Amino acid sequence: HVRSRRQRQMCIETGHELINAADPQAALELLGREAFDLLIVDASLPGISGVQLAEAAQAQRPGLSVLLVAAATEVGQLASAASLRRIAKPFSMRELSEILGDLLPVRC
Repeated sequence: HVRSRRQRQMCIETGHELINAADPQAALELLGREAFDLLIVDASLPGISGVQLAEAAQAQRPGLSVLLVAAATEVGQLASAASLRRIAKPFSMRELSEILGDLLPVRC
């Protein structure tokens, strides 16, 4: 789920299609129906943490890449997310593009 228009536009500008989920449960339902290359999840979600959603998503879809988006003050506190790729808000187009390049498969 991409919360801000700026973040959504940044993803689109890097050439990726985005599908938003209204809430964590909707995200898991989407993952159950469709194949995705990457889950971008905010660390702070209502009802469930972004780390918990990422773990549930990876249990449902082993091998799914996850990018955890967190406030700069939260990134260092996410020890339980050590296996997840993280980016601190606010981030630049260059930072996002580099991470997406690392996480997403190359398409020919």
